Amino acid sequence: MLIYLTLPLIVAAAALIAGATPATWLAAALGAAAAAWRARLAGSAGTRMIVTLDPLAPDSRLVLAALREALRQLARTRHVVSLRTAAFRATAHPRLHLSLSRDGDLEIHCDGARVQRLRQPGIWIADHPLPLKLPRAHCLTLRFTPADGGRVRVALAAAAPLSRRGWFAVVFVIAAACVCDAASVLAGALGFAAQTYLLEHHPDRPRDQQQVKAT
Repeated sequence: MLIYLTLPLIVAAAALIAGATPATWLAAALGAAAAAWRARLAGSAGTRMIVTLDPLAPDSRLVLAALREALRQLARTRHVVSLRTAAFRATAHPRLHLSLSRDGDLEIHCDGARVQRLRQPGIWIADHPLPLKLPRAHCLTLRFTPADGGRVRVALAAAAPLSRRGWFAVVFVIAAACVCDAASVLAGALGFAAQTYLLEHHPDRPRDQQQVKAT
C-alpha cells in the first residue's frame, strides 16, 4: 500500500521542482511509469517458478522440493531463477519459516512437523533476513542468482536495480536539463529517478503479487 501512496508524491515533487506546469506534470508521470515498466521487464528475466501449498494443511516438504528444483534450474542454466511461494493460511498457525543451521544448511520449519533440510550446506548465501517467515496473506518471491564457488545468492525479489552506468546517465540528463532549462525533461528524469529508487528499496513488498489473495 505504501508504494501506491508515495507514487503521487513522487510525481508531484518532480513536477513542482521542474516548474509545476501541465507539461512537467505529464513528464513526471511518464518518467515514473517508465521506471515501473523497466523494473517489471527486468524482473521478469530468467526462469519463473511457482509453488502453492494447501491452505488447510501446508506441507513444508513441498517447499523443499521447489527450492531444490530452483537450485537445479540455476545450476543447469546459470541464469536467474525466481520462485514464488504461496503459503496461504486462514490463521497464523502453522507458522513456516526458513533459517540456516550452524553448518550453513537451509532449514524449513513448520509448527508440529519435522524440520526439513536442504542437505547442501554452505551453498545458500542469504541476502534476506533470517529467519525468513513465509507470509500467510500474500505470496513471497525468492530470487536465485549464481555466485562464485558454486554457491547461490538468494534474496527477496525486488525491482531489478539500475546499474551504476544507468544512474550516471540519469544524473547526466538531470544536469543537462538544468543547464538547458528543459523543464519537461527535468521532470521526467526526476520522476524516473525517484520511482526507480523507491522500487529498489522496497524488497519486502509483493510488487507483482498484490492481486493474489488468500481464498
